[in-house]
Amino acid sequence: MTTSGKTPICGPERWTTKDRMAWSYWDLWFCVAALVDHDGDLDALAEALEEGGRLSGGGTAEAKLSHLEDLKRRMAAAGIDAETLVAGEDADPKIRAKARAKVLKQGLYPRDMTESMWHTPRERLYERALRGRWHLFPVSPEPYYRRLSNGLGEGFRSEGQTFKLARRLEAAIERTDRETAYRVPDQLAARRALVAWCYRAMERCDNSYGVIGEVGTDALLTYVSIDCEPTGIAGETWCEDLCELLAWENWGLLLHAETRPFAQLRGELAEHAERFMLALADELRAHRLRYEADQTL
Repeated sequence: MTTSGKTPICGPERWTTKDRMAWSYWDLWFCVAALVDHDGDLDALAEALEEGGRLSGGGTAEAKLSHLEDLKRRMAAAGIDAETLVAGEDADPKIRAKARAKVLKQGLYPRDMTESMWHTPRERLYERALRGRWHLFPVSPEPYYRRLSNGLGEGFRSEGQTFKLARRLEAAIERTDRETAYRVPDQLAARRALVAWCYRAMERCDNSYGVIGEVGTDALLTYVSIDCEPTGIAGETWCEDLCELLAWENWGLLLHAETRPFAQLRGELAEHAERFMLALADELRAHRLRYEADQTL
């Protein structure tokens, strides 16, 4: 409650129902901001948000852009534009001022966030790259990933703590390698799980000493050295999974070894990889993930 006794409006709450669809206050604020500053052009508003994100760091802007893209989809499905949706609310000076502040200036607290703000394209596509094709593996990497997470934890590690984590991780790798020594599909699954776990560890650990990066590099290069044909995985599945995984490698794990992951991509499979990565770059760019798109290219 505020000092005036009124419950503050954070944004995800229902503002109105129109065309049998519920619309939130964020929907109102985005449309009003677009009408006030961009003649109702939501794409122009998106450009302004993206530019603001580049200047300020980007996390809040990505969340707002994710909601804006979701709003555009819902408006297209309902067959309405910003002016029709707000129905004159943009004429109220208080609403105009609040919309501009909320959309273009203010940050986000958890209470402010809609479902689409929580699940941005970056989050969805990164998770797809890490685990999105595991159900297509002859043996799913998921149990091996859970074993690593349960055994090693998923919390933050300071730079000093990473040495102990690396030793424990190496011991876990040795145990798993012994267990899967005579089961090639399991080798592929276990090593693929390890790469995903290392990616996540790189995000949450202070790798100033580089020890987690060293384990990650070895994990990735060992994984790509496994001959995929005897494992039973479809060549195109293995290829697409690898290509998408590499698009999100942002820690320099392949420094001076950039081409090694592609050793198995020959003939038709190499051509498939090229088509896939060009399409992936387009998809990433469409979601304004320009760095990842450029890396993919």
